[in-house]
Amino acid sequence: MLTEIEWWGGLLFIWIAICYRLSYREYRAVGGSSLSFVVFNLAFLCSGVVLALYFYPLESGPWNLLYLAALALGIVTCALMMFWPAADTGEDEETDDDADDEEVGAVLGALAGAILFFPLLASLVLGLMKSIDLVGTL
Repeated sequence: MLTEIEWWGGLLFIWIAICYRLSYREYRAVGGSSLSFVVFNLAFLCSGVVLALYFYPLESGPWNLLYLAALALGIVTCALMMFWPAADTGEDEETDDDADDEEVGAVLGALAGAILFFPLLASLVLGLMKSIDLVGTL
């Protein structure tokens, strides 16, 4: 039986959907389908599945294994997405203005990454907390 989704769960779903939509546009603009795009989609999909199943009571059976598999895949894909190497443009010449712009860009990039990854990581941390109870039932 489905339990009530609390308000914070709904907010996380909305935040994940907004982050996915904004990031999806950027990935599609950069270039078609690649391995990083597949990892990106898997990270969001697994985080959504983990968050959705978090609100179900999982006593036993295949749902436990599905939950744990989605959690493991979500953790791996989020780690790959965070540490995926950036594309090199090949431009090595830099001026002082470029260095200042790069520092501001790095700060904004870190802030954007925190905003993007927080709902994914929050859903995976919730999944880890629930999986501690599930591992004992396997």
